[in-house]
Amino acid sequence: MATTNDVYSQGWDINLLRGISSGNISALPAGTTTDTLDAAQSLNDLIATPNDPSSFGSAEYNGNLEIGRDGNISSNVIGWNDGVGFFLGWSDTTYKFFIGDSTGDKLTWDGTTLSITGTFTATSGIIGGWTIGATSFSAVSGGNTTILSSGATAFSAGPTGSPTITMTQAGLVTATNIALSGTITVNGVALVGTGGDVLSGFHWSMFASGAGVPSYLAKGTGYSDATKKLMSFTIYDSANTKGSIESNEISNDLGSAFFTGLNVSAIFDGTAIACGLYITTHYWHSDSNATAGDRISKDGANVTISGTAPSAAAMLGHDPTNSYLLVMDSTTRIRRYSGISGTTITNINSDITLDTAVSLTAGFLYDNTNSRYICVDLTNNLIRRFNSSGTTIDTTAYTITDTDVKGVVLVGNRFYLAVMTKASTASTGNDYFSNSLIPTTMTR
Repeated sequence: MATTNDVYSQGWDINLLRGISSGNISALPAGTTTDTLDAAQSLNDLIATPNDPSSFGSAEYNGNLEIGRDGNISSNVIGWNDGVGFFLGWSDTTYKFFIGDSTGDKLTWDGTTLSITGTFTATSGIIGGWTIGATSFSAVSGGNTTILSSGATAFSAGPTGSPTITMTQAGLVTATNIALSGTITVNGVALVGTGGDVLSGFHWSMFASGAGVPSYLAKGTGYSDATKKLMSFTIYDSANTKGSIESNEISNDLGSAFFTGLNVSAIFDGTAIACGLYITTHYWHSDSNATAGDRISKDGANVTISGTAPSAAAMLGHDPTNSYLLVMDSTTRIRRYSGISGTTITNINSDITLDTAVSLTAGFLYDNTNSRYICVDLTNNLIRRFNSSGTTIDTTAYTITDTDVKGVVLVGNRFYLAVMTKASTASTGNDYFSNSLIPTTMTR
């Protein structure tokens, strides 16, 4: 006689197995033979009385096993997703599947959603368009590639082979174009974007130390062209003939070089510096030296001035189109000097005469895109814009207290007032300066 352990070739009639329409299939008790099956007896009859699982044998059926519409196969569970075991079949109003621990790790199908609870491990394959790697996810679409990785570069995206944005595990983000909004914290300082191209609430600090008590604040702030650095905040030690000059610069966009700090050693004669300005890789400054020809220096050394020299301590600017050093030495005049690549500069005898006086204690900006001079009028609380001939084009009023306004700067296409305040002075000459940019309604 064959037992259930080898019931796969003894000629069972499959119709006998179909008699278990809505019942649960369990293993047959050990010792049950084909002699016990007849046309009137179903498998349910054979296991109607609970048996010790240890007494159950095993069975194989080399054919099709059909279960009624409302039936299921299960092991060690009360029902679907209830217990530790497995369930496959009809539950409530649909067919479902469950394997694992209903209160722990498991795999379930509720008729709509396949869910995995617990750890899912994969080192290859594709899911939702993402290619799975041993330590990364990557997706390619339309010539662009996006990668998430546990390597040194945690994220990258952009054209395949030339990503336009990356982020390292250390948090360094490099991007070719970023639009900022909301509140961003930079070294503990809030950088707030209020929408459009307006940047507000940007503050930063500078420190100076030296033998002078206190270290002096430059009267004005110099600016270069719209494609290089636009603003140089300068502080120095008045007690030394060789001063330590620190310049913090702001660029014309919000890229990686938006804010940089530089330290420059420059020689001056102890007379207060009026303005400091970087042009390409060179540092220029002006002072109030009694000798007119010694009022402009490049990289710490006086330049030779051919033609008319500045009549007083001056604000400095740069015309990159014509490679001119711009020198505002009166409230209504901007002198222009060529030859800035060398050590001799020449007044070109075509100075710009402004039709309205502005302040000589605040830096100005040359907008080389439109050939405009942007100046600050502290007396009337205005920013004045002049054309290339010195004629007023328009003005913009501001309402802030302008005691510490040092000039105007361009970020993107909007002009900002640059404010620099000495916040504290220590007896050793260590000084703290608080700086900020105040947006105006004037745009380029």
